[in-house]
Amino acid sequence: MKWTRLWLLLTIPAVAVLADPADYDPMLPFRLRSLNELDKTTPGARTEPVYKVHALRVWLGDVMIDSSRMPQPLEPEAAEAIAHIGSNAAPWLVKFLRESATIGFGENGIIPAFQILGPQARAAIPDLADLAVHQQNILRPANALAHGWEISGNAPMEALAAIGPEAFPAVFRILTNATSPGLRLAAINSIGCYGTNAAPALPELLKWVGDTNEMLAEASVSAVGEVGRHQPAALAAISNALDSPNLMVRESALNALERFGCEANPLLIRLMNNSNEGVRWVAFHSLACAAPTEMTNPIVLATAARHLCSTEGGWQPLGIELIRAASEQAAGVRPDPYMYHLINQPEWRLPDATNALWRLAPALYTDYFTKNVQ
Repeated sequence: MKWTRLWLLLTIPAVAVLADPADYDPMLPFRLRSLNELDKTTPGARTEPVYKVHALRVWLGDVMIDSSRMPQPLEPEAAEAIAHIGSNAAPWLVKFLRESATIGFGENGIIPAFQILGPQARAAIPDLADLAVHQQNILRPANALAHGWEISGNAPMEALAAIGPEAFPAVFRILTNATSPGLRLAAINSIGCYGTNAAPALPELLKWVGDTNEMLAEASVSAVGEVGRHQPAALAAISNALDSPNLMVRESALNALERFGCEANPLLIRLMNNSNEGVRWVAFHSLACAAPTEMTNPIVLATAARHLCSTEGGWQPLGIELIRAASEQAAGVRPDPYMYHLINQPEWRLPDATNALWRLAPALYTDYFTKNVQ
């Protein structure tokens, strides 16, 4: 009888645990084994934060490997684990960064973890700033070194950006004191993440917009677009960058213009006369998307008429599309600048465009078209 009672005492709790299928976790033995193996191989792992039996570093490895986002985000349950652990995860995340000599773009979920924590990780700001400056071998990509480049401190900078505005002073100090172009580039990229909260950094960013190093110039133009919204000095700098001989810098400047809204409209209108065909088309797309009412602006119509009667390659197709967009806008239809209507056969649509120009602006038709096209 004594042994029978003992057997019942040992088995009833187990039956009770398994009675509810919702409480049964088939992965529990594997999780226990994973944590036990981690304890055996990693000194101090027993003090590492744990959520649902898994240690923090186990959750950091659970990233969405199929995601095209960089850094790849954590899986939902892993994100839940980081949120649950909260600020206790911050010193461990810094520790993992210190232990790594290659991490740069959020491998193992460290940067996504900082993004989840945000301001909760504020205690890590001094350590991250120190790591960015002094452990500059934290990212040494082969392609950068092949061109004589070393991007320094990228992962800690990403982490500082993820924490939010409270980390901005630390990043700004790094930018103003940086002596290596790699560290400067990492700081500029991070400052752009703060948006207008980093407005005090605008004068420093403007110093690098015209730098001969194309990577620094491109990153600076992009950051100026984020930080200097509604600032005339920022818009002027981006306008100058549009004339850069470097394609990447020009593309960055065109993208930055989108941050200025209607303030950039006059510049976009002027850019439709740019000698670079690609710049002209991007300016048209940006203006038609952001400010479709500008398609019937007299200056835009005059530009369209001038391009329409051009015999040089690359100008007339844009004139046709400008007239089409203006005609649609005048009819109360929002223009679709991404529809290329037989762009390789402009002569086929020339009668349509000239008729539309006559309806929209008869004086322009007379001044430009009849004088130049007989």
